[in-house]
Amino acid sequence: MSRDSAAKSLSGVQWVGLHERLDTPRVRQALEALGLEEHARWSQGLEGDDLALTLVAELAQRLAERAGELREKGHDDWTRAVQGLADALAAAGHPLSGIEEDLPQPPFRQLLEVRSPSADQVGQQETPRPDVPLALSSLLTGSDRTPSLVTQIEKELASAERADWLVSFIKWSGIRALRETLKRFTETPTADGSPRLRIATTSYLGATDLKAIEFLLSLPNTEIRVSYDTHRTRLHAKAYLFHRSTGFGSAYIGSANVSRVAMDEGLEWTAKVSEYELPHMWRQIQTSFEAHWADPAEFEPLTTDDLPRLQQAS
Repeated sequence: MSRDSAAKSLSGVQWVGLHERLDTPRVRQALEALGLEEHARWSQGLEGDDLALTLVAELAQRLAERAGELREKGHDDWTRAVQGLADALAAAGHPLSGIEEDLPQPPFRQLLEVRSPSADQVGQQETPRPDVPLALSSLLTGSDRTPSLVTQIEKELASAERADWLVSFIKWSGIRALRETLKRFTETPTADGSPRLRIATTSYLGATDLKAIEFLLSLPNTEIRVSYDTHRTRLHAKAYLFHRSTGFGSAYIGSANVSRVAMDEGLEWTAKVSEYELPHMWRQIQTSFEAHWADPAEFEPLTTDDLPRLQQAS
């Protein structure tokens, strides 16, 4: 590669500034071509989890760029490219050997669902799917250009095995929009007897509607925990987690509490995180929820006997 081509190899990049690029021949050639090699500052050698996460991210980025170049080409080009990659990985040996078995083969199709034999026998209808693919993360903006959060929650509940919600307040308008979906979701117990639906919320400023809580408490296989701190709130997070044992869970993190306005009508931004695409982010979200849920100093289990206390705190 010539000095000029090396400098242009990462087009549009302003080289002076912060980076987190791996040390590659292409990067070094570009720095040399621009006369910046002596001004570069490098980290120590990466190890362990840092190496794994950085290497995966870098390879994914490079493969995505190359895949983009093939996007407009024919099916034969894709077939040759994937087969060539498989051959190279097979020849690479440990620790890359065996990865070729995970590469797709023509006709490049996706496994969408594995149904239980009993479901197939009774002729169960096709399971509803969220509008955003389960394998991809995305941003919902509350505009007409993206699906509404309430429609995605409905569709997530149609196929998730468990759900965890962490919200500042719960309005009846939001629960009413999901009432029938929540009834169907919670009617079947989990295999281990744990709640299918867990909700952590607060009594802050009296924003939570007692009617909404009463309905949620009437649902089977559901547990609610509440923070009664009326003077301040530590909980500003709004998170909706949907668990699937297939590894295709979804988490919606943003500014929307459980209200019709926030979930359907307002311009609320919500980031959808795919467990499959961003497993490290999924683990952080899941761990953070569990930390809140298990904190007895902040969240207390709620039963119908506690409703007067909740009403008074509000």
